[in-house]
Amino acid sequence: MLTSNHLLRTMANNSMEEWRFNEEKIESMEKVRNAFLESNATKNGRINLDQLKSLFTRLDKTFTEDEVEKLYSEIDKDKSGDIDLEEFISWVFNFDAAREMALKHKGGLYSSSVYCRIRPMAVEGGHAEGEDVYMKLDGWTKSNVHVANRHEKLDFSFPKLVITPEQSQKETFDSVMPDLMDAWLLKCYNVQFLAYGQTGTGKTHTMFGTRESLSSDGPHPDWGLFPRIVYQCLEQNRVAYEIYTGKWCLYASAVEFYMTQAFDLIGDRAPVQMDAEGMPVGLASCRINKVTDLVPFLDQVNSTRTMSKTKMNEGSSRSHCALILSYYTCDHRTDEYVMTTFTVVDLAGSERTAKTGAEAVAPTMIASLIASGKPLTKEQQMGAEGGLINFELSEFATEVQKATDAHLAKRRYVKPRGQCTTDTARFLGRSLDGYCLLAMMVCISQAPQNGWETWFSCTYGERLGRLKSPLKKMKLKSLSKELKDAQACAKKTAKEVADTPKTGSGAKWLPLREGAARGAAEYLQIMEWLAAKN
Repeated sequence: MLTSNHLLRTMANNSMEEWRFNEEKIESMEKVRNAFLESNATKNGRINLDQLKSLFTRLDKTFTEDEVEKLYSEIDKDKSGDIDLEEFISWVFNFDAAREMALKHKGGLYSSSVYCRIRPMAVEGGHAEGEDVYMKLDGWTKSNVHVANRHEKLDFSFPKLVITPEQSQKETFDSVMPDLMDAWLLKCYNVQFLAYGQTGTGKTHTMFGTRESLSSDGPHPDWGLFPRIVYQCLEQNRVAYEIYTGKWCLYASAVEFYMTQAFDLIGDRAPVQMDAEGMPVGLASCRINKVTDLVPFLDQVNSTRTMSKTKMNEGSSRSHCALILSYYTCDHRTDEYVMTTFTVVDLAGSERTAKTGAEAVAPTMIASLIASGKPLTKEQQMGAEGGLINFELSEFATEVQKATDAHLAKRRYVKPRGQCTTDTARFLGRSLDGYCLLAMMVCISQAPQNGWETWFSCTYGERLGRLKSPLKKMKLKSLSKELKDAQACAKKTAKEVADTPKTGSGAKWLPLREGAARGAAEYLQIMEWLAAKN
């Protein structure tokens, strides 16, 4: 509690601490705020020296009156002769250090953060006890996974941390997310978090938890990483903007990558094009004000995403799905604005073709099969989907190595372009030249019959764990200028739609331009709301 842990003295003596938000700090900020408001502040919300002495006594009895007098001028930064709430809390919680940390950028190369989560053994089904195959999971430590065959034991050291079967959803979040949340919400970086593994190993459980848990706006033990990310963002900003002068908002959008193309999952599956950074253009979005807002959003995503039954899973994802959280924040006093994203990518299930019941179809055969005009059988369709999934993921891992080699040699890394790549590779490749920080959760099975899939997943985690790339901080912009640019963009894209023919060969561009125009219009609405000082 504040009266027993000497909060004020600790903050005063550690002015250059590594600043970060956590549950304890959020709770403390609320207590300090309430104490300030209850300290007989004047009508304009300010307190004088005598009131400050009383407030210090209530919050931390270890301070003497003489010490408070010495600190008074330090807290009264505007030298007005009294102190407002923002000045006081900024001093207590060292907001100057937080701002300094947010604006500071350390150069050099950043490593990806790859974690591994071990699925509990199932009672029945594909992840229960079964017959051994040549490869098998042979144990794990805090930062290693062991896979063995009849001749050797393979030690995978890629995990930054191994999440064991008995660890809870909250423990998983607390182990994986603090640095990534700080990077996103405090340090102005974009984050891309991948979930990878064999079908049924717990990717969906890890990322989302149970649907029932999302009916709770407060912390629920069954929440996965995604609702916890949303909750911390909402709570952190709710408390911060009771003090700051400005506005913020959080929006969610979703894009599916299927058969080399991108589609808007909450925008009627409209086709989506990528910009130069690999970001989807014109995605529909919805505002998230509380965790329960995720229910209709995720329901729409799941009902629209391409799924099918395989031998391994009744509802196997046959595509990659990216959920993009866009965080907008501005300060009206300084006219500063910044937008950062936290993207969670649920990669399609990784398993051998024989286990899904599909017919093996090489990526090079897909075009000829489609060109034949004959409808694909269910097995051919599954084989084509699986072939492209594995091809794209393999290509991305190859680019990870190319990018790392280039960055280590201080050469410019050039991403694949045009027909040499796919929308999936463009999107995932954002982390290869510094647009976003890459992290990944590899989910694996303990079941003996899944040893090959476990080995393959660990091999993939090891390849992505080698990434070293620069990182770009999203720069603060002028809010007023960004609003003008948004107005111009909305006008331009609307005109492009009006000028696009509705029939004939030119009509093929209409869906893409309509999506871009819709996205520009939505962005303009967000900017207008942020700029309004009410």
